[in-house]
Amino acid sequence: MPSLSTVRRELPPLLFCLVASCYLAAIGLVDFAFSDYDIEALPSATAIAEGRWGDFYDAAPLYGGSLLLRAPFARVTALLGGGELAVFRAFAVPAILAAAALGMVLFHRLRARSPLGAWVALALCIVHPLFFAALQFGHAEELLGGVLCAAAVGAAISGRTWLAGALLGAALANKAWAVFAVVPVLSVLPTHGDRLRAGAIAGVIAAAVMVPLVLAAGRVTEGTRLATSSGTLFHPWQLFWFLGEPGNPTPGAPEGARIAPPLIAKLTHPLVALGGLGVGAVWALARSRIDGARASDAALALALAFLTRCLLDTWSINYYFVPFVIVLLTWECGLRRRPPVLSGIVALATAASFNALRGTHVDLEGVVFLAWAVPLWFLLCARLFAPRRVSTALRGVHVTLAASMPSLLAAPAAERRGPTEWPDGLPTPGSSRPPSQISPV
Repeated sequence: MPSLSTVRRELPPLLFCLVASCYLAAIGLVDFAFSDYDIEALPSATAIAEGRWGDFYDAAPLYGGSLLLRAPFARVTALLGGGELAVFRAFAVPAILAAAALGMVLFHRLRARSPLGAWVALALCIVHPLFFAALQFGHAEELLGGVLCAAAVGAAISGRTWLAGALLGAALANKAWAVFAVVPVLSVLPTHGDRLRAGAIAGVIAAAVMVPLVLAAGRVTEGTRLATSSGTLFHPWQLFWFLGEPGNPTPGAPEGARIAPPLIAKLTHPLVALGGLGVGAVWALARSRIDGARASDAALALALAFLTRCLLDTWSINYYFVPFVIVLLTWECGLRRRPPVLSGIVALATAASFNALRGTHVDLEGVVFLAWAVPLWFLLCARLFAPRRVSTALRGVHVTLAASMPSLLAAPAAERRGPTEWPDGLPTPGSSRPPSQISPV
């Protein structure tokens, strides 16, 4: 039986998780009318809930594997008398629970080092502005997949081969973009044998879920074909927006809407695949030659791969960024001794791009998005491939600020980090202390 002190210590974050999760569900799961769930997933979701498996395989969308992973929640809800709306909400429950569980893990990782940071991480992991959009669009699988990928990387960094493989396999079954996690997860496992075992486990789990869907030759096959081109969708939150031609790609498009040039429409998704996979592959190959590289940077490599996907995909919309912000938060919480400032800034930036500017001219939305997303991409690249140089630069900035504001920065920072550690957790040049290897999960 837990002691009274343990209960007092654990009760506040658990209560916060409960309240925040209920709030996320209350705002994000009001209705599914006119959402992607209504258009793409409703027939197959209803078939699962009613136990009509043949109809499910005929109607399953491209992310039908995710519906299968969450099927028990929907089936139980239907057996208890729940209707279509209750089933829609039941499909989102595993994603919300996964986010809350990851939030608690990050909270416990940070609590001793940064109490404020622990609470910030817990809040961002459950009530991030983008999570509401993902649920409202009917894409709870984005939230679930982001948590699975973050957990898989964390398990690999900790050397837990079987768990890493199982989580990676579940992520691959959940949605195709999880393939970007394969190289970061496998590359940080200790031995070649561990990598083979984890890869085999992931492959078996993913195949068990996805092969029947593909063999059914239903909408999954059609969705796979559509995924190789961007069709008519062209949104302002991607690199190619200002190369678009004036036009109305869909009914009700806003003033100033653009359509993708034929070449970009044809190449954008192959570029997404090459870019996302390339980031992880280049880091894995160059890791041994990167000064200051560490295993925990696998999470950063995956976050950068997800951001690359968002920048290159002409379909890019708010919920596409959910896996990126989850993995970025996980990496930052595992590395730093202060609140996850970068993740907080990204949350504000995404809120500005997708919420505050809603209804303004689409070109303004494109400009604001590029103004923060492109510099962020280069910043993460620099931190991933030149961590020592970034450490030196941060050291210089810190020294300058400490000299100008010593009462605010110098003494507290020295007390928190000690004489041989700088803000990114790397040792001071010349120090003999090895870098910390804090797992992000």
